[in-house]
Amino acid sequence: SSIRGGEKGIMGPKIFGTRPQNEFVRTGLHTDRASFGMLLGKLRTRIDRDLFGRPGVLAVEYCRMALAVVYLIMEQRHSLISAAHIHSSYPAANYKPDGILMLLGPAIPSDGVIDMMILISKVFPWLLLFGVFSRISSWGALLTHLFLRTLVESHYDAWSHGFNVVFLAHIGFLFAPVGQFLSVDALLRRRWKRPLQRIQNGWWAVVLGQACVALMFFSAFFWKAIYNSRPPFAWAHWENMRNQILYRYEWCGDPVPAFLQPLIESPFLCGALAWSNLLFQLMPAVGLLFLHRPAIRFLCGLCFVVEELGLAVVMGLADLHWLPLLAFFVDWDYFLGKRAPVPAGTPFSTGGRRWRMWFAGTLIGTYLFFSINFAGVLLGHNVFDLRVYPFSQFSMFSDYFRSSEEGSYALAGTTFKLNGGRYDDAERATVERLLKRRYYGVYAAGPEEVRGTLAQALEWANDPDRTGLPHVQVDGLALYRTIHEFRTDTAHLGMGASGLMGRADHEDVCVVNAGFTTLSDDQVAIALLNECGADDVRAVAIISHDGRSLPITFEVSGDGPILVMREALERQSYLHIEMQDPAQDQLHLIRLDRSTPSPLLHNEQPGHHGGE
Repeated sequence: SSIRGGEKGIMGPKIFGTRPQNEFVRTGLHTDRASFGMLLGKLRTRIDRDLFGRPGVLAVEYCRMALAVVYLIMEQRHSLISAAHIHSSYPAANYKPDGILMLLGPAIPSDGVIDMMILISKVFPWLLLFGVFSRISSWGALLTHLFLRTLVESHYDAWSHGFNVVFLAHIGFLFAPVGQFLSVDALLRRRWKRPLQRIQNGWWAVVLGQACVALMFFSAFFWKAIYNSRPPFAWAHWENMRNQILYRYEWCGDPVPAFLQPLIESPFLCGALAWSNLLFQLMPAVGLLFLHRPAIRFLCGLCFVVEELGLAVVMGLADLHWLPLLAFFVDWDYFLGKRAPVPAGTPFSTGGRRWRMWFAGTLIGTYLFFSINFAGVLLGHNVFDLRVYPFSQFSMFSDYFRSSEEGSYALAGTTFKLNGGRYDDAERATVERLLKRRYYGVYAAGPEEVRGTLAQALEWANDPDRTGLPHVQVDGLALYRTIHEFRTDTAHLGMGASGLMGRADHEDVCVVNAGFTTLSDDQVAIALLNECGADDVRAVAIISHDGRSLPITFEVSGDGPILVMREALERQSYLHIEMQDPAQDQLHLIRLDRSTPSPLLHNEQPGHHGGE
């Protein structure tokens, strides 16, 4: 006994006092690992509770109905009548398959397939609304509408973002156990006396659908407030907000509505609008933190409704089919739980958590990878290059349209000019404005897309159903890439230099295009694609961010490229080449890709337009 006591008294302090230092480190690591494990355990418990803690039966069914209503509104506002209607509205030469259509190869689907998809796309939303073959209807509504909308967007280098959020929310909701209640399916089960033995968990799909809606608005907030702002939140400057409105209207070929004139003339109102826009785009993501606070979650969802109504009123972008997606922010089981048609004591299934968690994590990870430009940073290509529709980077109106110095800010855009026909000055101005509105994004297109656009634009200009001018006849037109100047001292856009992109008449279409090729560290070659008869380069000039034109020296050797010094292109926005057209004895200006030179000075060929 005394010996053991002595051993304790002697050996205890001795061992403690001579313990190697790495033992302390190892003990600390064990403690850190234990703490980290506890943190992960708590996080897993929280996620498990938030996603699988209840079945959410009412929420699933009301979200099912909301998606059906979305598709029905899309059918009314953006109806695709037939394959022939699609071909007449979108140039077939511009078709490059996006998204799921890449699985079908480079050719446009046959008219029979397109017409069949249009037909059944009109049936599935009604079946989904009333809950007839609910799960099949959910898949059918998504796939048919995704097919048709992808078909339309495949005619553009950069797609519109009016439908992405619908498809992404539905993908998140796709595996929800719809039709268990409040459906024809449920009514038939009751009539045939086949009650559900176990309620399947669908709350996780509702939350995932909510996250997909919220992340679209968060992506828009990120691009405006962080990615394109130096310093952060510089986008909210009143002058940039005013220029965004001018960009939406005058740059696109629309007049600014009279009721917006007091807004764009007031720095205070423009600044308040910019900050409220950022706030309302952030709040839907905040709602994900309040899944157990139904009232706060609902209010955060209302913010995206206010945001969409603001887009409709201020920017004229009425994507009203988004509004039913508010259903994903409503805790229907909380507000209407007493009316839930669930038999007392019916258990609900808690299985399948692993694959559901895997699906949710993969979807959200893929969503973030593209929406906040991890793809651009890691792969060097944006979503439009990768053609991953409906995933996207929601960077609409996120550019910073303001010069660092007092003065103007230059931005390229599209203009048309009619060449011959039967029209007066007012009719000519109307047709040119309508063409600009219809094809405002073609200024950044390559030669093949320009060729297809010109051919269709000439046909479009002679269609009285589209122009509303039955007596107008257009024999030819020209497409220009034009510098638009945002000026500090006026609430209207100014027009700067223009560069010919192509001409079209009833006999022929020609295009003009150019691209960079790096020859050395000091010299750059500009290769021209010229089908419009222009020849004899007379001058080359750079146009800075504020629209000023500065001549630079150049060399031309026979039919070879134009050689300029690389140093002359540094920190400039646009490059113009002035040529003499022997056929019409007039000057033309060709604008190359807008960018700072560094992304362009890689062996790019004519027609490659990068991420513009």
